Amino acid sequence: LFLSQPVFPWSLAFSKISIACMLVRIRRDQRVWVWSMKFIMVFVVLIAINTNIFQLSLCRPLWAVWDRSNPDAQCMDPAVARTSIYVNSALNVVTDFALSLAKIVVAFIMGLGIFASSASIAKTFHVEDYGKTGDSLMDCVPITIWSMVEMQLA
Repeated sequence: LFLSQPVFPWSLAFSKISIACMLVRIRRDQRVWVWSMKFIMVFVVLIAINTNIFQLSLCRPLWAVWDRSNPDAQCMDPAVARTSIYVNSALNVVTDFALSLAKIVVAFIMGLGIFASSASIAKTFHVEDYGKTGDSLMDCVPITIWSMVEMQLA
């Protein structure tokens, strides 16, 4: 059980770094965006390092974490351990929230792309009516409107 604990913060950090890299790749032309994602990446690595230091310093000697038979073992006060876990959890929530907000922004932008495609589809339906009235100017009004909607959303 203890062997899985030092791996956990790194799996969490690499998952968040992967998400941040994807978000950087999508919007790499915006410096503030790129720097904020890089900050999050560095921050999650620091959280993982801090968590590992905490985990590996719970008891002296370390094996006293899972074997309390050594009378000379010294372990951290459980109140300090709980506080550290609370702080670590709060920091992870902050990074999760920051990445979630970034994903929402990207999802909104992608949603506008879907809406732009919908405008293109709507325009296609109006092509059938073009030229039916004999007034080419008025026949192209719906096509032009949907073309402008598509252009503004793209």
